[in-house]
Amino acid sequence: MKYFLTNDELKSVVNDADKQLFSAQKKSVSSIDTKFKKKIKRLACIYAFLEQTGHDDYRILFIGESGNLKKRLENLNDTDKHVFRKHIGKFRFQKQLVNEKRFKSSVEKKINSFIAELVYISFIPVNFGRMEIKSQLIRKYKDQLLRKK
Repeated sequence: MKYFLTNDELKSVVNDADKQLFSAQKKSVSSIDTKFKKKIKRLACIYAFLEQTGHDDYRILFIGESGNLKKRLENLNDTDKHVFRKHIGKFRFQKQLVNEKRFKSSVEKKINSFIAELVYISFIPVNFGRMEIKSQLIRKYKDQLLRKK
């Protein structure tokens, strides 16, 4: 196995991951059920949370990686455990955390509604090199992501 890739090889890997991630099926976060969770059990992947802005139009909000997507999605309802929720509160609703772990309950409800109504997930299985690919994708899409500019 080759452990050192040239810049061209790295770009090729990231470009392939980019194409696959954003052409993959998008699933509404609110439609994730037990059957889907069984399907993705312990799936190592790179994922993107997307905001639906039109019928087939999406804005990239967040790019992440996980060694266990099922577990990561189970944390999506807990602001203390998922930085994506913190990004929504801070950069979508311009609110500050109350105790460094959560927002006021009214803001938490807004975040829940936003996720349920507009957020989709797209993901691709990646069991090696997730952090490196994620970092490159974040760099590429930094101006579109829901984060501090």
